[in-house]
Amino acid sequence: MKIIVLLILGSLVAFGANASGWTGKVKITGVFVVNENTALLRLSSFNNPDGCDVDKGHIGDAGHVSFNPSLNKSWYSLALTAYASGKDVNIYVSGPCHAVWSDSSYSPVGHMRSY
Repeated sequence: MKIIVLLILGSLVAFGANASGWTGKVKITGVFVVNENTALLRLSSFNNPDGCDVDKGHIGDAGHVSFNPSLNKSWYSLALTAYASGKDVNIYVSGPCHAVWSDSSYSPVGHMRSY
């Protein structure tokens, strides 16, 4: 019985660790393409729902959220268009944090919308 209770509590803690959510309307203020599989977007403001280490590491202003531009071409296109035109976006981040360099991590994009 104790094992079942511990398993249930452990799974609740594990699922509760990712506080995914929407950024709210923000502007994309920078695009950093690390390689063909990793791009970072810097936002005008970021509520950081997953508590990622976005302002640390050797490039402290690299970005806030990450995605794979090779797999997520529609997000990449939308991000570049919104960035170039100055349009607002609302990004759903869907943790857990994704490490790109040591001492830094970024929220993975789950959905993206422009206005």
